[in-house]
Amino acid sequence: MTLSTADLYDERGDELDSLVLQLHDLGGRVAFDGPVRTVRCHRDNALVKAVLATHVDGAVLVVDGGGSLESALVGDLIAASAVRNGWAGIIVHGAIRDRTAIAALPIGVKALGSNPRRSAKDGVGEVDVPVVIAGVAFVPGRHVRADADGLSRALGHLVRNAIEASPAGRLVRIRLKPEGSEAAIQVIDGGSGMTPDFVRDQLFRPFSSSKRNGFGLGAHEAQLLVQGMGGKLDVQSAPGEGTCFTIRLPFADRVASAPDYSIKTIRNTG
Repeated sequence: MTLSTADLYDERGDELDSLVLQLHDLGGRVAFDGPVRTVRCHRDNALVKAVLATHVDGAVLVVDGGGSLESALVGDLIAASAVRNGWAGIIVHGAIRDRTAIAALPIGVKALGSNPRRSAKDGVGEVDVPVVIAGVAFVPGRHVRADADGLSRALGHLVRNAIEASPAGRLVRIRLKPEGSEAAIQVIDGGSGMTPDFVRDQLFRPFSSSKRNGFGLGAHEAQLLVQGMGGKLDVQSAPGEGTCFTIRLPFADRVASAPDYSIKTIRNTG
């Protein structure tokens, strides 16, 4: 992909559809794109396995499992078969299994979540038919793009808020560190801080802002995006002491030993 989904949407606008459903990134690649292939099935992954066993040149399989999390439609063996056969990605409106193994594969996988329970193998369903997920039609032959825009957008909101809250020239710190089974991303500012009442009652409500001329949408949307990725957004703040937002996201075992490091940025005073 040469353009992010955000840049592509800015360029082409309403001629594109955007999936508002927040799926988890579960494969080894977050960004992927390709022509659409589809399977519609319910708790039966025989057709998913058969389609992903066919050779393609960078296609993306969209699996409409009706949003069911009761059993998995993709496991590590099926995902590995997709890699061998040239698939760029798999989008599952349902569950997968073998999360750690799939996270190590060079393929994009997005899904609602995971469940170790196997699906049936009866071959019930349809292949290469238009499917509609959260109001968006996925039509075979059309092009789909996916990337990590959800996390980037959430961080963008928090960093922008931190810069606006800080005095000119004051550092805003972004810190990434492992905490048990989660990755913690902190955005720390040196601003005036917020009262406990504001944090509890107004911070995450749309159109409530402690900043002059603020719209009060950044923290609200950031929280929705983080929750949609299976994480949580925490905040620590006190008047006169600044604010620390922490995004907590679960990560695969393979990155559990990620290093603790910080990046610092200075507010643009121009």
